[in-house]
Amino acid sequence: FVRVRNHLAASSTTQNVSFGSISEYTPAKDVARARSHFLTGRHSMLLYTERAHHFRRYHLKRIAKVIFYGLPENPLFYSEIVGGYWGSNVSDPSRDHRHASVRCLFSKLDLLKLERIVGTKRYLSLLSERGDTFDFPDILITITVTPSAAASAVL
Repeated sequence: FVRVRNHLAASSTTQNVSFGSISEYTPAKDVARARSHFLTGRHSMLLYTERAHHFRRYHLKRIAKVIFYGLPENPLFYSEIVGGYWGSNVSDPSRDHRHASVRCLFSKLDLLKLERIVGTKRYLSLLSERGDTFDFPDILITITVTPSAAASAVL
């Protein structure tokens, strides 16, 4: 979270990206501001930590793309975020959903977390396939394997 937030704040390549962030340490006033700005479109991106979700369970709206920078420890969080927040926004007929997606980045160190999310059968088929991107449309997930050099960044 900190690495991504600092990159978005300081990098010249992300200079025009407006974003808000919510972590477990964010004061309630700043959380309300970040959620409001994201809902109204003032922020195009919202960083949201797994620990903030664990402790607060904020209901987020207007989500079109979800990117997990590492798989959640608790598989229930995946279903709550994808099925609840993202799924409710995708099912809204008044929105354009051509670019709606869910993407998970993980390394070989996250394989047990992956098995808890996709199930043993899909997990075993994923291990036998070649490539670095795997689609599971029935559970709304695209898995992207991070290169080994970036594996430590996921943790």
